[in-house]
Amino acid sequence: MVSLEAFGYISVLYENLIGASINLEILQHPLHTAEWAQYLFGLSKPDPTTNPTMLEFDELDASGECDWSYESDESHDTLYTEVLELHREPSENLCAMLSCIAMCESGEYNVDPRQLKGVIALSAGDSIFAASALVSDPAEASRNGKPMIQRLFGNLGRSELAFLVPPSAPKLMEYNPADWNMINHEPFDGTFQDSFQGTSLHLSFTDFEMPVDIGVRGLRDTQVILLESLISVDHCGKSVGDINVISLFNSARIISQCKHRSVSQAKSSSGNDLVSLDCWEEFFDLPAKTGLFRAHGNWQARLAAAAASVQRGMKTLVLPQNACLDCLRHMYVLNDKRTCSRSHRDAQTGYDVVIV
Repeated sequence: MVSLEAFGYISVLYENLIGASINLEILQHPLHTAEWAQYLFGLSKPDPTTNPTMLEFDELDASGECDWSYESDESHDTLYTEVLELHREPSENLCAMLSCIAMCESGEYNVDPRQLKGVIALSAGDSIFAASALVSDPAEASRNGKPMIQRLFGNLGRSELAFLVPPSAPKLMEYNPADWNMINHEPFDGTFQDSFQGTSLHLSFTDFEMPVDIGVRGLRDTQVILLESLISVDHCGKSVGDINVISLFNSARIISQCKHRSVSQAKSSSGNDLVSLDCWEEFFDLPAKTGLFRAHGNWQARLAAAAASVQRGMKTLVLPQNACLDCLRHMYVLNDKRTCSRSHRDAQTGYDVVIV
């Protein structure tokens, strides 16, 4: 039963990994013994020393057959369409998925998901299996039903299976008083625009790597490694810093879609307490009021700003790509007389940065 559920998990996972293949050597290993299956379904590891011929009589059922079911704290009635959501934390789901993919790609490597904490991608053969959060808008990546992993064609030029992990403390640029002439902190005029067209994301690597235990000893070569990777933010050739994308989904509030009928972005006639952030210098020198990071329709800049804001310890709100002024009013961000008072807004939200 457990092997069937593990097979169903693989089926659902690979349904969205177009072009990915599975090594048939995986058929030589019972799926219920896989570390990722035990991690997901709460299985106790089978005892290899157990001999069915040595079982006591009271361990047999009425038909004389031994009950080989494994102890579990989880119900095994999970539908295949829901099996990818056994854990609520995105990082836990991601670890299990990448461990499963590593076994399917190699046919044998049994990596414990607990060793993959913080991992953001896997490079295997001609494929890079990356968290969807790395290659899409944060609001889109958080939408229900969105695959957590995407397959990208390419490799890192390494023979090993490489799990990409960000540094424990990525560094961002700091406010420079010499940039005072770049900082205006203009009041929000009610329009959404993209002021960060020169912002881009880049992947690079440090010199740190570490072998991963796959349960096999005595091999001369390293088969699986953790490779420290940097996701860097550049703006028009100037480095903004490094970000940890996965962390923002555990800290920021993300609205995945706009549900208002009117998507008008006409200028607001009422006063508001929002300040437009139209350059990175303004972002790193936040005003006393809520800052509105205007990168409308630019997923790379929106992703970079959301991750950087969380890293700086700011209370962050990410609005959908098609956000409208009603989204701001609904979230009590806009100080509109028709919706709420200033004290009510501060009590409800108090966001430092809003990404639009």
